[in-house]
Amino acid sequence: MTALATGNVLVPNRVSIVAPCYNVEQFLTEFLDSLLAQTYKDLEIILVNDGATDRTGEMLREAKPRLEAEGYLVKLIEQQNKGLGGAVDTGLKHFTGEFLMWPDPDDWLTPESVERRVQIMRQNPDVGLLRTNARLFVQDRGEFDGHWFPVDTPAHRPVRLFEDFLYMRYFFAPVCHMVRSEMFLRVHPDRSIFFTRASSQNFQLLVPLVEAYPVLQVGEPLANYRVREDSRSRATKTHESLMRRFDQLYELADQTIPRLRTYRSDAHQTLRNFHWRMRMLPTAFRGAMYERASGLVEKSAIPRPRKVFAQTLLRVRCNPVFRKVDQVSGRIASRALARTFDATVRMPADEMRWGRDPVWAEPEAGVGGLQSVVSGGYCVGCGVCSALDPRIRMERDEMERYQALLPQGPVRKEAERACPFADGTASEDEIAGELYTDPELRRDSNLGVHLETFAGWVEEEDFRKQGSSGGMGAWLLCELLRKGLVDQVVHVAEMPRTPDDADAPLFAFKVSTTEAEVRAHAKSRYYPVELSDVVSHILATPGRYAVVAVPCFAKALRLAARQSAPLAERLAFVVGIVCGHLKSGAFAESLAWQCGIAPPDLVDVDFRMKLEGRPASRYGLRVDGLVDGRPVSVTRPMEGLIGANWGHGLFKLKACEFCDDVLAETADVTVGDAWLPQYDADSRGTNVAVVRHRQVLTLMQEAAAEGRLRLDDLSAQAVAASQAGGLRHRRDGLAYRLWLADREGVWRPNKRVSPKASHLTPKLQRIHRLRYALGQASHAAFLQAKQAGDFTVFTDKLTPLIRRYDREQSRSLARRVAGYAKRTLFGSKRAAGA
Repeated sequence: MTALATGNVLVPNRVSIVAPCYNVEQFLTEFLDSLLAQTYKDLEIILVNDGATDRTGEMLREAKPRLEAEGYLVKLIEQQNKGLGGAVDTGLKHFTGEFLMWPDPDDWLTPESVERRVQIMRQNPDVGLLRTNARLFVQDRGEFDGHWFPVDTPAHRPVRLFEDFLYMRYFFAPVCHMVRSEMFLRVHPDRSIFFTRASSQNFQLLVPLVEAYPVLQVGEPLANYRVREDSRSRATKTHESLMRRFDQLYELADQTIPRLRTYRSDAHQTLRNFHWRMRMLPTAFRGAMYERASGLVEKSAIPRPRKVFAQTLLRVRCNPVFRKVDQVSGRIASRALARTFDATVRMPADEMRWGRDPVWAEPEAGVGGLQSVVSGGYCVGCGVCSALDPRIRMERDEMERYQALLPQGPVRKEAERACPFADGTASEDEIAGELYTDPELRRDSNLGVHLETFAGWVEEEDFRKQGSSGGMGAWLLCELLRKGLVDQVVHVAEMPRTPDDADAPLFAFKVSTTEAEVRAHAKSRYYPVELSDVVSHILATPGRYAVVAVPCFAKALRLAARQSAPLAERLAFVVGIVCGHLKSGAFAESLAWQCGIAPPDLVDVDFRMKLEGRPASRYGLRVDGLVDGRPVSVTRPMEGLIGANWGHGLFKLKACEFCDDVLAETADVTVGDAWLPQYDADSRGTNVAVVRHRQVLTLMQEAAAEGRLRLDDLSAQAVAASQAGGLRHRRDGLAYRLWLADREGVWRPNKRVSPKASHLTPKLQRIHRLRYALGQASHAAFLQAKQAGDFTVFTDKLTPLIRRYDREQSRSLARRVAGYAKRTLFGSKRAAGA
């Protein structure tokens, strides 16, 4: 067997055939008979009955023993109807062959089809995709009539196929394709595609593969393609149906293209411009769809006077009087108007360039790498790159943020590939797909893969009292030490300042070997820290380590482990922390300043004091420092302090505006606050926990059975509801921020969320722009206040922005009640019933 880097295991020589079946009883016998007739016998047949309402399901069940009698491995999967793309998506979860095919069951294979394809693939080991010819069988006439392309076409490698796919042409039928599974899984490590009932699969399956690996096309007709007049691809098309189909195709493209290895936002925009101009605009105009056509004109890169003229032509086209004139003229007026419209909306050449100097190509040297991350302001200051390339130094800037200082010349590739915001690195989905392969794993779009989700707290000793919420994070670290599963723990600890060292950081990562050390530092720290020293320690010191990390730090560690075998071996567990966003050091200083302690005199801070008799979400603050040279300690509720409202995003790092992971999807277990109505009233605090590692789940369940942990089953929806604000910001808000960055033509990190703006109302767009502006303005304003020695400089600059944001954000009483009801509903459901 062949084990891939993705954690998948493939069986050599086996060919997997995924067959999505829905209401095909008329054609299914011919397809199944063609499988039985194959001269190649090492086949895995995956039959997906997609909720068929005719005899398809019965026929598949009858065929299974016949196929097995031929020596084939047969998997019959029954599911509710999800559409063609959903059926293929299901089948992809189950294949194990060295080669993969996904033919439609209304087509069929020639007897030597599989054997000949395997021979060709063996002769061309670098090829990722093989495309063969097919005979065309016209169903209405009951006879063969031609081929996809001339039979005598010599085998060739179509160098422009990638661009042809991006233009959405020349896909051929699925029955013509065979892929090398190892290469396929490197571009589709999660074995999933985006699908709706109307979506198709070929674009998503093939574009990433063709981008990364060579293609071979042969003229041999090794399949038979059935031409059906009632098929979706050949059905009579109206302008309205064409527009719906275009919308579906472009939705597929927008889900696929940003994940490509060579993705560039300017190339993506060029492709959209081409499709808008060449497909959607003419169709919308000829179909008299005023709103659609007018909106597409607005998106086009043409001068404003031409836009106004084009929209005037649209009004003429959609006027009932024009329709009467058009009927009398025999459509001559319509054709003339269409030609005028097409000439008006013709786009500049540089907005549609392609071909000899394609915009879709390998990024220039350095573009999207560490240099782009740092110069673009996206460095989160994790420090992992510095551990892999000591020439990179981590320093706090004047705004109290850790930043990587890059050396002259190129940095080591290992460091480039460990940056969580650099292009060309694996996504959270890909990393989790490699790490977690338990068959009982479930996937949620907000939480990632997981085994179980809980709410609860620690019952034993004083973990809950000493922790920020339910004490579960510190307890997990101690339990790993107790059970001998790790030797050392990496976590954040206080580093109280002394009067002689006022510039020293208040917190830093620490390596601990005892429970007492771990418990002494059990709290949330909203303060910048970096990992370079502790990662260097792990690389230099053998042992088994557990590391506490926010999502982007966890991803950086996982990426670094891909580059370093010692780190991969020693990184036994990662305990993730739910993250709203990271703060600069100015956050702590501003809170202390509002309590009467100036920044140079701050000694220590506790961001999460539990206040008895108050809801868990209304926690307190304690700051220690000097006032007139005398030590003081101030404790007060957080509310009322500028910066306490997490939604304002003050002192937020820019990188956090471009992160799509709230629940640390690459961590073995993630813990956070249970911000749900049924738990919030308990001032002692409650955790949510998302468990991905079987060993961690066993530890927690055993402790719960012993009465040391309280665990309530909680649905994935409820966990997501507990972090609803953060998830909205990292999904809907992130899509809009990506769209804004692309519109400005600036580089930004490649994320799993597709850029778009149409999903947000103008009001929500204003809210997201204001929140982003608040976060970025807070850094410079606080620096000016420190330089002036006057906190009012900060408040004078920020208060107008805050008030404007709060006015936009305010909701009606009805909407607030509806939001509370939604949180209560999802928060009260248990996993079994949700």
